[in-house]
Amino acid sequence: MTAIGLTGWVAWEIWRWPDVGALVRRNPPSTAFIDRYRADERAHGRDGRVAWAWVPYASISPHLKRSVLVAEDIGFFRHRGFEPTEFRNAVERAIEAHEIPRGASTITQQLAKNLWLSPARDPVRKLKEGILTWQLERRVPKRRILEIYLNVAEFGPGVYGAEAASRRYFGKPASALGEDEAAQLAAALPNPRVWHPGATGPGYRKYVAVMDRDALDREYDNRKKVRDAPAWLTRFAEESNATRAEIPCRLDVAYGAHRGERFDIFPAERSTPAPIHVFIHGGYWHRLDKSDFSFVARALVPAGITTVVINYALMPTVSMAELVRQCRACIAWIATYGTSFGGDTQRITVSGHSAGGHLVAMLMATDWAAFAGLPPDLVKAGVGISGLYDLEPIRLCYLNEVLALTPDEARAHSPIHLTPKHAAPLLLPLGAREGAEYHRQSEAMAAAWRGHGGDCEILDLPDHDHFSIVGELNDRDTPLARALRARV
Repeated sequence: MTAIGLTGWVAWEIWRWPDVGALVRRNPPSTAFIDRYRADERAHGRDGRVAWAWVPYASISPHLKRSVLVAEDIGFFRHRGFEPTEFRNAVERAIEAHEIPRGASTITQQLAKNLWLSPARDPVRKLKEGILTWQLERRVPKRRILEIYLNVAEFGPGVYGAEAASRRYFGKPASALGEDEAAQLAAALPNPRVWHPGATGPGYRKYVAVMDRDALDREYDNRKKVRDAPAWLTRFAEESNATRAEIPCRLDVAYGAHRGERFDIFPAERSTPAPIHVFIHGGYWHRLDKSDFSFVARALVPAGITTVVINYALMPTVSMAELVRQCRACIAWIATYGTSFGGDTQRITVSGHSAGGHLVAMLMATDWAAFAGLPPDLVKAGVGISGLYDLEPIRLCYLNEVLALTPDEARAHSPIHLTPKHAAPLLLPLGAREGAEYHRQSEAMAAAWRGHGGDCEILDLPDHDHFSIVGELNDRDTPLARALRARV
């Protein structure tokens, strides 16, 4: 009888099992948690109404996406639905602080539970959650999972989804949420019946106050996130020294009066003018040097592409505005004098890594006619490798202790907020092992660029982190090197 009963239960579960793949093309008409809330309300003599309105991913404020990711699931774009390390860290932090654990389940796990299961903690329910999480990760794109979660999560008693919560608590659409409002909504997620905007409990207020800074510090500290970061930086310097020895080059060419305004040229050997590719180093605008990245010439010069690796004055010795001006001045210098080193000034392209990716996007958005009387399509294509395109979280994290960006400066130098005169093709490669914020940054940049009519592609490279990805340019036969050359 036991076997028959077990067989019957399995058959029943299979018959009732949800069509997970349907979520790719259809929004859920309801969720298990919404249905449970309605039933509980009616059981207590109330009408069971809920506040719920669906909006597309693009209509949800990037502040809320960022706050939810850093608060609930910092590794969302990196993991495959399960994050045991983050679970353990979240529980340990909560125990130390005598607080409710946050981020202990991934967003995909929470979505599986919200859509189809109950809040019970029995083993059968957890088994179902695990299977559904596995199916979601394999059948539904990450961005779609996040879109659904933001639309069905409970942000307060009977308030479901970002749009309803934004209108209920702040009287505005989800697209208009500011950073403080987003933090208040994200802080509600661990305990929405008690923690929500307007709540005065000390636990909730403390969570709102510390959530963004702590989580953003962890997300943007790449040297802590990537265990072998020092080894990569040492390797970059060593390979760059070797590159300068093996490829003919002209070093420290001045393009301006400041000692930081210098670049190195690695000319291609060809009988006709060579396309010019400019590489911009990263280091969060205040570290590293062009000499650490000479190795990128190995991916380009053998293919007949003249490579220019540039420097700029580092913050805080100059402002962000001056740093960006210097990079623009460098491109203008190359456009004017590039023929002197055999370059084709009609074929200038740019790439950069990390903060260099930000500077690539700033160059792509430049009004070249206004800046230097140059053609609007001066830069023919750009490649931002694990770049930063929204500087507001940079202003809010530990990096601003050095950078000292104001809110106005952060916005003025965030490429996602700029309108280009000419939206040339833009490629945004990043490693699959990057954190949630770097994936969000690239998603936001791609959406903004496409909104201006530009061609923008995100290239997600498996098994790469923030440092290993740019190391691909040390070899001309890697996927990133080939993708870069295809844009030149």
